[in-house]
Amino acid sequence: MARGISASENEVAASGQRVTLTIREACAYTGLSRTFLYREMTGGRLKRLKAGKRVLILKTDLEDYLSSIREGV
Repeated sequence: MARGISASENEVAASGQRVTLTIREACAYTGLSRTFLYREMTGGRLKRLKAGKRVLILKTDLEDYLSSIREGV
């Protein structure tokens, strides 16, 4: 495999299932604004990943966050 990519990673890439979302994608996915998402990340309520200047959100972290605000936790 080129560049150390495993077979399972190739399958994920081929199927289009991504593990992370950009801020723009997270906004489209949730209907929440960019400002709101950044505020939640700054406040420590929503986890983020930094890859250089890029900010990414794990899809599972975003879904956990949405569950927590729905439940009022």
